[in-house]
Amino acid sequence: MDRQDTEHEYWFEKAFVADYLEVYPARTVESARNEALAALKWLSPAPGQKLLDLCCGAGRHSFWLQESQCQLYGVDLSKDLLTEARRHLSEDVSLSRADMRDLPFEQDFFDHVMMFFTSFGYFAGDEENRRVLAEVARVCSPGGLFLLDLPDRATTIEQLIPSSERRVGDRTIREERSMTADKMRVEKTVTITGPGENRNYTESVRLFSREEIETLLQASGWESKFCYGDWDGNGHEDGISPRMIFVSSRVGGEFMTMKKSPQNALDLRLRGGAVAEDLFGKLALGSEDVARDVGDHHSDPETRERLIQALRPLWATLDLPESSRLAQERLNDPECRIIVTGQQPALWGGP
Repeated sequence: MDRQDTEHEYWFEKAFVADYLEVYPARTVESARNEALAALKWLSPAPGQKLLDLCCGAGRHSFWLQESQCQLYGVDLSKDLLTEARRHLSEDVSLSRADMRDLPFEQDFFDHVMMFFTSFGYFAGDEENRRVLAEVARVCSPGGLFLLDLPDRATTIEQLIPSSERRVGDRTIREERSMTADKMRVEKTVTITGPGENRNYTESVRLFSREEIETLLQASGWESKFCYGDWDGNGHEDGISPRMIFVSSRVGGEFMTMKKSPQNALDLRLRGGAVAEDLFGKLALGSEDVARDVGDHHSDPETRERLIQALRPLWATLDLPESSRLAQERLNDPECRIIVTGQQPALWGGP
């Protein structure tokens, strides 16, 4: 699948081309072995389950994952790297070219999903990065696990090397690294020169804090289970660990029903701030927002009862998930306040 934005070329389309492995010879199949084996240990997939290596590149990790007796799928946007992956992977491994924001699979298709080696945070806007996590949640079955491998923000900033130069064959590769003014992204300008060649591109990756990722995961349908700080299995320590390797569990199917059909989301989950608003629109309010907005309002039992009587016939006509039906029962609790926002009522069990 071609990129969705056809007006310009993303930096990763310039970087991940045929000579990528020549430019970065240390990024080998062998170097990915321990990472892939650790991922299999932490996710513990059962034989026959479906695994997705998202942003699989040239298949460095898939090479080891294919030994798991699972049904392995790899997805990447780079035609060149997928061609390389096909060379050394079994024909049983299914490879597809696709945008990570729009995966060509049905809902709940995979049992587990893995994203290795800083494959998240490529897009300029956080709304596009959030869209990736929501799309991964869509294709992963409830209870399935998601491994997301990212650099530790503080460690990366502290250990950033401003510039370096090296020779690879007859090429000279110069790399210049810096943080953006807002300290939100790390950027690396790569200049490659050689016989008849002179090209450059700038990599730009969003650096998230652990708290930011955990908030995004929760808002996108995931429950964060653990965060490792390295591939040896040590717990993450901010500013000390080299990596943040999240293992998260896909929450129940009602979340994706809400996302797909927000008109049925009467069992509003309290997900915080701008993240929830971007995913669900004004229908979703964080608990602090609700508390602030209704703090000065007093309960009116008569108005409340009239609203309930008006809404019940409407609810009876809707195809609601079981969790929504359970949420309706809370209307019998006088402590359950009803907040009306836009055209949708929301239930709030706050004080």
